[in-house]
Amino acid sequence: MRYLYACYNPVHPDALLFFGEDRGEKIHKKRGRKPKNITRTLHPYSLSYERLIELLTHYHQIDDLKETDVSLLLPVKGSVPLLPDETGTEEELSFIPIKYPAVAVPVNSLFLLLPSFVKGHEDGIVFTDSIDFYQTACNFSLECIVREMYLPHITPSGPDGRWAAFFGLQEQERLRTLASAMPGICFAFPDRDVSPINIVHTFIDSCVNSVLKSALHTRKIPLTGRAKSGSNPASLWIIQLWGEEKDDSEPILQDPDLIKKGVEWLSEAARDPQSRPFTTCLRLVEPSEASEQFKIEFLLQAHDDPSLVIPAEQIWKKRSSSITYLNKRFDRPQEQMLADLYRARTIFPPLEEALRSRAPVEFILASDQVYPFLHEAAPLLQQCNIPVLLPAWWKDTSKRPVLRLSVSSNRNKKKSAQGSGFFTLETILLYKWEISIGDVTIPAEEFLKLVDLKMPLVHIGGKWVAFSPQDIKKAIATFQKQYPQGMIGAMDALRLGLTGTDGAGLSIEVTGSDTESKSLFTSLLGDEGTRRMGVVKVPDSFKGELRPYQGKGLSWLSFITRLGLGACLADDMGLGKTVQLIAYILAGQKQGMNGPILLICPMSLIGNWQRELVRFAPGLSVYIHHGTGRTLQDGFMGLVKEHNVVLSTYQLVYRDNTLFESVPWDLIVLDEAQNIKNSETLQAKAVRSLTGERKIALTGTPVENRLTELWSIMEFLNPGYLGAEKAFERAYSIPIEKYHDSEASIRLKKLVQPFIMRRVKTDRSIITDLPEKNVMRRYCTLTQEQATLYQAMVESILTEVADAEGIARRAKILTALIRFKQICNHPDAFLDDGNLITARSGKISLLFSLLEDVIAAGDAAILFTQFPTFGQRLVSLIEKTFGEEVLFLHGKTPRTIRDEMVQRFSHPHGPKLFVLSLKAGGVGLNLIRASHVFHIDRWWNPAVEDQATDRAYRIGQQQNVSVHLLISTGTIEERIDAMMEEKRSLAGSIIGTGEDWVTSLSTDELRDLFTLRGELIGGES
Repeated sequence: MRYLYACYNPVHPDALLFFGEDRGEKIHKKRGRKPKNITRTLHPYSLSYERLIELLTHYHQIDDLKETDVSLLLPVKGSVPLLPDETGTEEELSFIPIKYPAVAVPVNSLFLLLPSFVKGHEDGIVFTDSIDFYQTACNFSLECIVREMYLPHITPSGPDGRWAAFFGLQEQERLRTLASAMPGICFAFPDRDVSPINIVHTFIDSCVNSVLKSALHTRKIPLTGRAKSGSNPASLWIIQLWGEEKDDSEPILQDPDLIKKGVEWLSEAARDPQSRPFTTCLRLVEPSEASEQFKIEFLLQAHDDPSLVIPAEQIWKKRSSSITYLNKRFDRPQEQMLADLYRARTIFPPLEEALRSRAPVEFILASDQVYPFLHEAAPLLQQCNIPVLLPAWWKDTSKRPVLRLSVSSNRNKKKSAQGSGFFTLETILLYKWEISIGDVTIPAEEFLKLVDLKMPLVHIGGKWVAFSPQDIKKAIATFQKQYPQGMIGAMDALRLGLTGTDGAGLSIEVTGSDTESKSLFTSLLGDEGTRRMGVVKVPDSFKGELRPYQGKGLSWLSFITRLGLGACLADDMGLGKTVQLIAYILAGQKQGMNGPILLICPMSLIGNWQRELVRFAPGLSVYIHHGTGRTLQDGFMGLVKEHNVVLSTYQLVYRDNTLFESVPWDLIVLDEAQNIKNSETLQAKAVRSLTGERKIALTGTPVENRLTELWSIMEFLNPGYLGAEKAFERAYSIPIEKYHDSEASIRLKKLVQPFIMRRVKTDRSIITDLPEKNVMRRYCTLTQEQATLYQAMVESILTEVADAEGIARRAKILTALIRFKQICNHPDAFLDDGNLITARSGKISLLFSLLEDVIAAGDAAILFTQFPTFGQRLVSLIEKTFGEEVLFLHGKTPRTIRDEMVQRFSHPHGPKLFVLSLKAGGVGLNLIRASHVFHIDRWWNPAVEDQATDRAYRIGQQQNVSVHLLISTGTIEERIDAMMEEKRSLAGSIIGTGEDWVTSLSTDELRDLFTLRGELIGGES
């Protein structure tokens, strides 16, 4: 693992220094190979100039990079520098100046470089807190520019041609907070006493100067109205300093009076506000019963107690050079107030009217001055250390306007093409709109009258509200153009109600106006959620008993499908999706669902479904459409009519698609719905072409690798709801997967949450009687033969991918991943030499030592591998070594033999060991006799791996389950295991993980990932 750091030295103000360490070298230290003693010498694990430049330019092309070094005072234990994740006691540690090779990146390149770094870990690189800190500081500098918080830099001899950030009271507090959060490595300079506040202040100044100089020289920075009018001396400075020059030389000042005036103004503006105990404060007072106008009151405010304010009347009553108010002394208050008001009028010129009075107390605002004061002047006054007290309603975001849609059913206009479902693509609703502001609602007619007044401040319901009626009118016009004639699709209304926005910035709230609409939208959108869905009684024809959470699943399936919506039951593997579906079918029969039912599953699960249907619903007649003797052509429809359930596979739905398309199914169920995750496959297209009144998807992993898999399942359940696939990728997949966009993730979760019920076994509120699951990483070393094969493979693949591009490069890398796994398993798995003996493999030696304990204890175990040929040979070796019968299931095992194996293993006196191909045995099996699960080679996808583990860890399991992950140390297995563990939580939420990310790594990154750590090789075989 490589660690990347950043630090900034004010001595070199125009660059940020990057340096790093390679954690891979940590292995050498643990093995006893220590670096020589360090005193002002090079850090032994530091990244070289070349590696640093390669790393930085991988994320952003930078031309002006400079090699340098940085010396920092770092902790060492003995003679060895501490690595990032190590600690030590005060007695153990000492601090020594240590040098790193560093690369200086110009500050003007940071605005594109830093955002490209992903916070935390990415591709074997840790972007440390120092990187995150300077990203935050860069953002602060951009805020200074956008908010015009900058001034020419002032020195004792006057401005020097540089620009600097200008911080008001609030910004100064933010600056101090930011400095207090600075990581220690950012200010660990041994030869300089530089404080964090000085470092971050100078860094932000440098960023501001870089951007402004570049923008002003290229005339890309706009001058505000104040600058053009010349009312602000700082703006005049901008015009004069970077004015109407025609050549490329830097303009110079030519007006001595302007120089003097600018320096005086800037000196006063830059004066430390903490140097005096009080400052002038402005307070906006809204109209009262006695007055119909807004006014600005003038006050003095104490710095150390902002709640202490002195009205201007008190100041002018006494003509002395000081006043005492609540035991606080204020010197020269009249003079100071006039000076502050003079500065304030340069920002808000109407205040000049108040200065004509010898004793200004307040200023009455004209109606057209109120909004400019609130929107433009108040923030600038705050920046210039003149506090402004504003009414609470101005900052109250709950008073922002919301477009409220009141929808009602339109059954007489157009009925659903699929029966009584409310939410279908064909259902059209009527809508009326109104504007909601807080708890005040404005009907459409009244709102349009407000628009004609062109007032940005409106008094509604006894409260003042600030918004732009004209902008909202434009947004509503766009909305009405998209949904004309007061009609909107039910699915569109649901989508708007769930996300709360139209995607263009207009906040939207959807409610029902008639009884039916109100009940349904409240159920799906309201805080009570599906508590309104009602309880569906388990029918007597169901021969079994549902747990409480399974009963809720039955009610939820009935509720969602009754509305015409497709439902995805995504319960964790082993929570009983099968029995919930069977109970739903039986309950549906009592409620009029008497049409044909199609249940599609992987071929390996046909037998399981047949047994479960017979066990829990013996009254249902089932036709299995499978095998070479299956009925085709005209006889198919007859069989469909004669049976309640048609059971078939994904492959046959594609192969016999014409038959399945000809039937108007009452219910279509997809078991292990991730089989249609790739939307462009012929299998997925065939499934989506079927017509069904109701649709249900069952899957424990709705997302395995990419968000588009979720789109594919949702497109089957509710066609068109998430839009076109390409649009979905732009709106959600790319922002979430590539840029970790939390807002996009939240929006998507809101969109799909009503259609997905997800419960997990670890939630004790769901299930309390499952035993513990203990996951253990079992590390082994390679034999010398394995290490030789591994290293040769590294050199071979790096040579091959160096010149390959595109699909060919990806294919080579994926092939290499398989080869590395085979080598780590056993040389025979890679060479296919037929000599599978224990001594040739460190992993098999470890496995057999663990199996010895399992067999001795009388326990049962299941073992997963993704290589069927290797699995078959492993079975023979286990049987020969331990004298135990071992079952073996793979993708080509016939269904009848598969079912027989499962039954034999489940018997208390059956074989104790069961080897399974991961793809064939990782789903749909109940193997709760096993109390041990071995993952011999890793699939490197947490969702798939967990699904396989849960063949044993599921309802009915009475023993604690031990999960053994076999990992070859020093190899790609160990490094990818660490990365996958960090991403494991994503597989259970919106985002999944897979192996494809490896193919996008650079050749050097692949070298780092694949390279064998030699010290971890075992002895001779």
